[in-house]
Amino acid sequence: MSRSVEFEAANITLPIKNISTLLGAGSNSGKIACIASIMVGTGSTSTDLTTLFGGLGKGHYLTFQADGSKVYVALGAVAGTIDSTATGVGATVCWPIPDGTSLSGRLLSGRRVPTGQVATMTFHTILHHQAVATCTLRIYLSSVDDGQGTEQFPVA
Repeated sequence: MSRSVEFEAANITLPIKNISTLLGAGSNSGKIACIASIMVGTGSTSTDLTTLFGGLGKGHYLTFQADGSKVYVALGAVAGTIDSTATGVGATVCWPIPDGTSLSGRLLSGRRVPTGQVATMTFHTILHHQAVATCTLRIYLSSVDDGQGTEQFPVA
């Protein structure tokens, strides 16, 4: 585990209000987004998390919360589908987030090594999602960048 990962794991944050007057990155140019809320329907769809948050290439921790229904999720490097009823180990198998609960983790990046063969470099920022009933999936960027410290976030 790198020093950067250890730093982010030790510095999990509470949701920080979005700021629309500061510069962000990518499609968030002109704003800093730390919280997103997306509608999730009963059909499988995908959302590119880089369109919601800038700087995801650094591998921040994210927290997802299902609000209104159970939501099934899986992260991938490319758009695709999931199936909440899928079983086994196929490409459409996904993970449940029960209504009202949260799932936190770090975005995966690096080489995928299935059965000993090295695949190309991948970064999993495509969120595949499907719900039991239409609901909201709340997402927040729940760690700070390596190098940010008490200067940016003073301890009260």
